[in-house]
Amino acid sequence: MNKATFMERLCRFHVSAETICKYHKIIEQMANAEQLPAKELKERVSQIFFTGYITCGVKLVTANKDINEGDCVLRRIPVMNDANLVNLVQVRHALPVPELKTFSLKKVYTVPSEDGTPHLSIRDVVSQLTEEEAKKVKAFALRLKDEFVECGYLHLVQAYEFQIELFA
Repeated sequence: MNKATFMERLCRFHVSAETICKYHKIIEQMANAEQLPAKELKERVSQIFFTGYITCGVKLVTANKDINEGDCVLRRIPVMNDANLVNLVQVRHALPVPELKTFSLKKVYTVPSEDGTPHLSIRDVVSQLTEEEAKKVKAFALRLKDEFVECGYLHLVQAYEFQIELFA
C-alpha cells in the first residue's frame, strides 16, 4: 500500500495520535518488507523454517485440529515458501528440533488474497523481520488466537495481523 495514500485516508478519520503512530509503524513495516532485495529475501527463506502453530502457550498444532498434547517438541515442517500457512491442512515428515528456544514475539501484516481471505507465507514472515531478528532467528511458529491463525483484520490498513513466535 502506498504510504501517502494510507496517511491521507487515516487523516479522514478522527483517531488519536497514538493510533496514527501505531498504524504508521505497521505501514512502514509492510513497506520495508516490499523493498527487501530479492537476494536477501532468498537468503532468509533458505535459513528460516516453519515449525507449526502454537496454541494455549505450549501446545504444538501440526495440522488442523491435530494437537500433540504433551509433545511440545518443535518440528521442522517442510512447506513451499509461498504456500498459505493459514490453510495448512496436513503435515508430513516433520523433523524434531528440540534445541530451539523462543526469543521473541512479532506481529506480521499481510494484505488479503484476491478472494479476501487471509494469506501468510514463509516469504511474508521473513520479509518483515528486522535485520537483527533475521540474523538470530532459525524458525518461527504462528500463535493461534482463539483457535484462529490471524489475530484480526485491520480495516484502516486493509491487512490481516498475525502473531509470530520466533525461535533461535
